[in-house]
Amino acid sequence: MAPKHYHALLPPFNFVNCAVFNALSLPATSVPTGLNADGLPTGVQLVAAEGMDHLGIAGALALEKSLGGWAYPIIQEKR
Repeated sequence: MAPKHYHALLPPFNFVNCAVFNALSLPATSVPTGLNADGLPTGVQLVAAEGMDHLGIAGALALEKSLGGWAYPIIQEKR
């Protein structure tokens, strides 16, 4: 199910799980991985060592190819 508008996805301060990569200047790449069972887009984020951007991008390309990559969300009508 998609998150509700204007509601926090995570409790306060859980942003640190991702913010630490930015603070450490580590390259990160977002990878679309297809749709979940509800037809919503899913994805992961790969983080590489400093100066190893090419490894993160290569991993992202491999994951995208093997998992389906970006897909248009399926809109399901509620009955």
